[in-house]
Amino acid sequence: MADIGELVKLGDGRWARYQQIAVSGTGLSILVAVELDERTQRLLDAAEFGSALELDAPRESPRLELADVGTPSEVVASVH
Repeated sequence: MADIGELVKLGDGRWARYQQIAVSGTGLSILVAVELDERTQRLLDAAEFGSALELDAPRESPRLELADVGTPSEVVASVH
């Protein structure tokens, strides 16, 4: 028996999460496995196989700009 929110890997290799869905006009509800979005599919696959993630957009290193803040004695004087 599955629990609400439980993750499950389907027969086709896709991931789903169990959700309780109300059946309109009956007052009843059913438990269904709802497939997760593509990004979450890739994250779960990477976690399962212990591999690095390949995300859509490559990450860029932050750009650092050098600033002239003066000599160390000038910097200390400005902090006080």
